[in-house]
Amino acid sequence: MIPPRFSEVQRGTRSTSRSWLLLAGGGIVLAGYLLGRQAFELASAWMAALSFTAGTASIAPLPLYLALVAAALWVAVRMVGRPADPLPALRVSSHTLTQICAGLLVAGLLVAVTYGFAVRAGWAGVERASPGGRAASGLVGYAILYAGIALNEELAFRGALLGILSRWGTPALGVVATSALFAAVHVLGVATWERLAGIFLLGVLLALLRIRSGSLWPAIACHWGFHVFSYAAVLGVLPARLVLGGPVLLVGRADQLDAGLVSIVALAAATVCAALVTRAGRRSGHR
Repeated sequence: MIPPRFSEVQRGTRSTSRSWLLLAGGGIVLAGYLLGRQAFELASAWMAALSFTAGTASIAPLPLYLALVAAALWVAVRMVGRPADPLPALRVSSHTLTQICAGLLVAGLLVAVTYGFAVRAGWAGVERASPGGRAASGLVGYAILYAGIALNEELAFRGALLGILSRWGTPALGVVATSALFAAVHVLGVATWERLAGIFLLGVLLALLRIRSGSLWPAIACHWGFHVFSYAAVLGVLPARLVLGGPVLLVGRADQLDAGLVSIVALAAATVCAALVTRAGRRSGHR
């Protein structure tokens, strides 16, 4: 047996070291996200205990959340370089507005299909509502809250972690692994299979939007719209509001639309369509 050349051994050692470095960078990003989320929740609870309004207690700690995630991203970028850097995907271009609108359109279609089917099946009803300032302020607060949450989670998962794990393995592995992590951190302590499946599929869809567009803006917009649109439908901001009457297993909840089977099927269909579009785009790009 011919012994390997020293240069080949050296390259193998560098490759192994690089793999471990990438995983360490991913671990730092994940730890920073979890720390930021925990600090955000504790600060919100503390402010609520001090008799701050619910809106203020929910929104005011967002900068702390973002700062801790940003610090973890900075460390990861210093360690592994470009794969962990989400900032290039946040650059504003002439296509940014179109990308945001596309993300909102995907979210709107998902919510409309899910709730439309629920109404058709008799699992939800529509009743008149009297729009007021309280409902509008509640929706504005929720929209601001989810703008911060969507930005932070997309920076961490579809920004840094997707890049790191795609470089460590393959793009397909990156999509699956980041989506599994995304689902896992959302169901800690309250795991149900339908909630896990719904968030996993949402994660896959957001990752495909990121890959297809080359930008984080469609994923941020879709993430934000999916939650805000579903909440707005039941809040009563418009002259009509949706009343969910079916089993939670089928229709989910206003703040957890992805936990219902109807939404899971809609997310699965959207994910398949996004995967086909992404694959077609890659094939045309290789010609």
